[in-house]
Amino acid sequence: MWTASSIYIFFVFKWIISFADGLSHMALAAAFSSYYWTFRKPQNVPFFAVLNGLCLTARYHLGSVAFGSLIVASGFPIHLVLQCTDSRPKKYDNRFTRCCKCCLRWLVNFIKVPNCWNSSKNSKCSNKTAYAMIAMHGEDFCASINDAFMLLKRKADRSPFGGVLVEWCPGRGGVLVAVLGRVMGFLLMIGQFVIVGTVAILSFHIFNRRVDAFNKYPPELYYYLVPVATVSYAAYVITSRFSSVYIVAVNTFYLCLCEFCLWVRDACKCFALLVPCKHCYISRTKAISNIIIS
Repeated sequence: MWTASSIYIFFVFKWIISFADGLSHMALAAAFSSYYWTFRKPQNVPFFAVLNGLCLTARYHLGSVAFGSLIVASGFPIHLVLQCTDSRPKKYDNRFTRCCKCCLRWLVNFIKVPNCWNSSKNSKCSNKTAYAMIAMHGEDFCASINDAFMLLKRKADRSPFGGVLVEWCPGRGGVLVAVLGRVMGFLLMIGQFVIVGTVAILSFHIFNRRVDAFNKYPPELYYYLVPVATVSYAAYVITSRFSSVYIVAVNTFYLCLCEFCLWVRDACKCFALLVPCKHCYISRTKAISNIIIS
């Protein structure tokens, strides 16, 4: 049975964990976005890009990270309230309570709490996407979520595949197909399985003393499966951390690419208004694109 103190302790613990995760995510997003928008690479890229991103986050964006982690952590108490209301007798079932429960369910689905009312089937606003937008533009949390949503919506309306972000992309009457995210997640999952399986097989043969070259190093073990399981779990944790860095890179680079494409399109529209000749417009558009890409 959950008590008020246990709920408070778990809420604070969840907030701290989410804050640490958001801080690392924003530092990485700042490093990747600075690399993307740097004109001369690698001359003008900061030498300690991640450390520079961490310093910028600690100086300017700690409040945004704390607010985003608070939104994530607040989903657990709301989930408990919904569980308590569902377990109450039917005498409390009226229009007011049903309206409150619907509002709380919508809020839980928005926060993306697992195991709550089809939250896995709905695409929602991701804090990691907002962190990437904050790292690029330096705006507050709410404005960054709005900018990310509008940017992905505009890009999805022009793309034949829909939104291709790792976490989410709502629009066009429903959930869009996350092409890039699914492919990236599948490749990372295969890489994780290969690495963890290789480490597990090697540790099994080493601790089972089946490799003659390592027989003098490991001591005699009564039950060798425990160190094998420990080493395999450590390999899984390490590969998960590395794959999360790749996911941050894909998220950030895709947002930068969306903004770059929209900026180029707007620039071409401006030149189309300034240049009445169609052939001149095409030649100038190609010249602008070549200059920007190079």
